[in-house]
Amino acid sequence: MRSKFPGYPFLGALILFVLGSFFADAQQPYSPALPRGYVSDFAQVMKGEDQKSIEAFARELEDKTSDQLAVVTVQTTSPESIEEYAVELFKKWGIGQKGKDNGVLLLVSIQDRRVRIETGYGVEEILPDILCDKIIRDRMIPSFKSARYSQGIRDGAAAIVSVIAKAKGLNITGQENQVVDAFQSQEESPDSLFWVFLIFFIAYIIMKLFWLSWFISGHDGRRGRYEGWYGSGGGGFSGGGGGFGGGFGGFGGGMSGGGGASGRW
Repeated sequence: MRSKFPGYPFLGALILFVLGSFFADAQQPYSPALPRGYVSDFAQVMKGEDQKSIEAFARELEDKTSDQLAVVTVQTTSPESIEEYAVELFKKWGIGQKGKDNGVLLLVSIQDRRVRIETGYGVEEILPDILCDKIIRDRMIPSFKSARYSQGIRDGAAAIVSVIAKAKGLNITGQENQVVDAFQSQEESPDSLFWVFLIFFIAYIIMKLFWLSWFISGHDGRRGRYEGWYGSGGGGFSGGGGGFGGGFGGFGGGMSGGGGASGRW
């Protein structure tokens, strides 16, 4: 007997397809396609004055050194780890200058309660892994634990700029000088510095081997999926392209060196 409703099976299949697509998309993290400036607050946790402060000293840092700082907030990086997400975002946006790889990414994932500082090869000597970890623990986590995300992000970004500026003998002006000077004034004894650098050296070698192993074994296999998240071809990610307001001309085509540190609150 022929069905009185020949279109129902097709309609049912269509509904299942749409629902399946919806739930599949719901499992994907929010994927920023283009930077909004030096600060891209996709999670909407930044106060206006803090964002303007970071934009100002990040712009001054680039003007004086060509080093680039990108500050990004997202709700989640799930299903990927914050480390994998940071490497791919760094690559797609091309943070830092091409050939110099002198970029730094400060990534905060609110729902995951994770923070990551990712560094390019060109700044790894200035911002070694152990110092990135110190910035996260001392300048960011205390604020994050009390949900003061904007302050923690501002203080972390200011500390990063402070370290780079001090290493290059520069002064970065602006209303963040108090935070910058406070971080610069912290000193370690000679004995503690020896152990700090010894621990850093061991951790650095381990992290490099881990990152290289992950990159070789799994990176290529996920390439198509990441391109879907961040936009294929990277248009607008490199070459200093225009179209960004407030003095931000885009990032310059830098690459991540796999260095940095992560933290949880």
